[in-house]
Amino acid sequence: MDADLQHPPEVLPELFARLRAADADLVIASRGAEHGGVSEWKLRRRIVSWTATLLARLLLPGKVRAVRDPMSGFFLLNRPVIEAVELRPLGYKILLEVLSRGVFTRAVEIPYTFQERAYGRSKIGLVQVWRYLRHLLRMSHAKRRYPHSGNC
Repeated sequence: MDADLQHPPEVLPELFARLRAADADLVIASRGAEHGGVSEWKLRRRIVSWTATLLARLLLPGKVRAVRDPMSGFFLLNRPVIEAVELRPLGYKILLEVLSRGVFTRAVEIPYTFQERAYGRSKIGLVQVWRYLRHLLRMSHAKRRYPHSGNC
């Protein structure tokens, strides 16, 4: 969860409740779930987000494709999901690593509306885009070399 309140803390009780209900190992606050969304994003930001999600779905197999918002930074998981795996993210899209390498049976998405930042600026720039592309390619290559590793 980001600390800039783009992820509304009011969603946390629902995330915790779904995780405790034991019907999921991973609970994701999702912009892509029914009734989820984004606030007043400009067209450029929507295109960047859509493109990043499309690339992740195309390059990464398995459970990454089954999640509507694999770019979310707002999620909870049970410790065994990542306890026995090595996560090696480049940049800040850790959920992609969890979805690609984690050991879980079911992920659930809870809708929320991603808010505009009240303070500060976005970290997105050419360096972050480059890291994201390298990260996707590295994970995609690992899945092709070791298709039965992780959970995908």
